[in-house]
Amino acid sequence: LGFLLLAGPEAGAGALRQAAAWRAGVGDAQLSLAITAARRGSASRAVRLAKSALRTGTRDPVQAHDLIGQIHSARKKWRAAIQEFELARELSPPRADQSRRLLSLYEKVKDEDRVIQELRQIVARDSDDAPSRIRLAKLAKGKGRWAEVVSALDDIALIDPFLAEAHVLLGEGLRRTALDKKPILERALLEFEVAIELKVEYAAGPLFGAADCHAKLGNAQKALEFVDLALADDPEHADARALKESLKR
Repeated sequence: LGFLLLAGPEAGAGALRQAAAWRAGVGDAQLSLAITAARRGSASRAVRLAKSALRTGTRDPVQAHDLIGQIHSARKKWRAAIQEFELARELSPPRADQSRRLLSLYEKVKDEDRVIQELRQIVARDSDDAPSRIRLAKLAKGKGRWAEVVSALDDIALIDPFLAEAHVLLGEGLRRTALDKKPILERALLEFEVAIELKVEYAAGPLFGAADCHAKLGNAQKALEFVDLALADDPEHADARALKESLKR
C-alpha cells in the first residue's frame, strides 16, 4: 500500500489492475482444476475448487456456478442445485434451456408456482415449444386462470394444427372468458369442432363446449344436438345434463 501511495495515482491504478488480473487468472486456473476434478469423478474436490474460484474472482462465474449446480443435482441435492443454477442464470443472458433445467428441479421439489413461472419463461423464449405451451395451459386451467390458458395457446395452431388437446383447452378458455361476446364464442365453437374432428380422447368435453357456445349464440336446436352427443359419450356429465334441462324449458 505504501508503494502505491509513493508511486502516485496512475501507477497505483495500474498496479491494482495488475492485481485484479492476477486474481482473475488464479480464479480461472482454479476453475480449470475444478472441471478436471469433476471429469475424474472427484466431485467434492471439484466443488471446493469451483467455490474457491468464485471467491478469488474467476472471469467465468457462470461456468463455476453451473458446475457446482450439476454436482449438487447429481447428488440429488435439488435445492442446492437450484440455488447455483439461479445464480448462473442471473449472470448470463436469459435462455430457454436454463428455464427447462430449473423447471425439472422445481418439479422435483414440488414447487408448482415456480414450475408455472419457468414454463412462462420457456414459452416466452421458445414460442415453438408446443408441449410447454400445453402444459402451461393445463396448469393455468387447474388454477382457474382462463385468460392465461388463452394467452398460452392463442396461436398454437401455427405450430401444429393437429393437437386435439390444445384445441379443447383453447376452446374452453375462450368460452369461459367470452362474456357472451359473439366473435369469441364463435371462435371457441370452432376450436371445439376441430377437437371433435381430431377425435379427442374425451369427446364429451368439446361436445359440451360446442353445445354451450351454440346455446349462448341463440342456436338452441344445435345446442340440443351437441348436448345429446356429449351425454351419449358421458351420461354423468353434470354440466351437460344441466344444459339439457335448461334447453327443454
